[in-house]
Amino acid sequence: MLHSPEDRIHHGGEIGNLADISNPAAIQAANTFWRIVKDRLGELNPQTPRFYLEGYTRPSLRVIAGTSNLPGENQNPPIEDKIMTEFIKRVGGTVETTEGTKLLEEAFGVHRDLGDMLTSLAEQVANGGAVDLEDQVQSRLISQFATMDAANSRREEFIASRINSTLQEGETGFLFLGGAHDLSPKLLPDIQVEVLDERLVEIRNELKESMMEGESETKGEPTFDHGSEGKF
Repeated sequence: MLHSPEDRIHHGGEIGNLADISNPAAIQAANTFWRIVKDRLGELNPQTPRFYLEGYTRPSLRVIAGTSNLPGENQNPPIEDKIMTEFIKRVGGTVETTEGTKLLEEAFGVHRDLGDMLTSLAEQVANGGAVDLEDQVQSRLISQFATMDAANSRREEFIASRINSTLQEGETGFLFLGGAHDLSPKLLPDIQVEVLDERLVEIRNELKESMMEGESETKGEPTFDHGSEGKF
């Protein structure tokens, strides 16, 4: 069974850095999201679980329950990483190699290029210019989005293959992954995926709508899911 808080909202992520949210309602929703995650994880005490972390490319790491520090642990982590690492240190288990370095770098590059393209268009509009999406610009955007989808799909295939090959019968795994991803179709049929708490899905959708409204009003730079680059 793979218990998966896969609606993770993280720094630089699909929903964006929480510090970038200016809408009070969105801030409150984000705080509620992480309170639920922390409370639900606090209720769990799995035996020797496996952890699959977005952006984690390091060799698999065995963690003894009650460990005080993890190798490479950020001393000033954002709230989501702090909650995740505190849970791992409390219960122990194995942090599995989750992503491939080359695939991750490829996806980051595609996301960066698309972000640069959209930022350029936003600046053009903000400066009073007209953007013609009927010709080459539209074709480039469509092509770039397709490239991004393909890169993400390759990442998902790799992550799913790691879970399929390491999660053994009767074991519990915890998947920390951006909500834009869906590994369910790529996992073995005997692996059951559960969201940590159904309320998180509703809150994530509310936050996503708030961020989209905020970007529409400010014509700000779009944010993308850049993962955690193998860091705790």
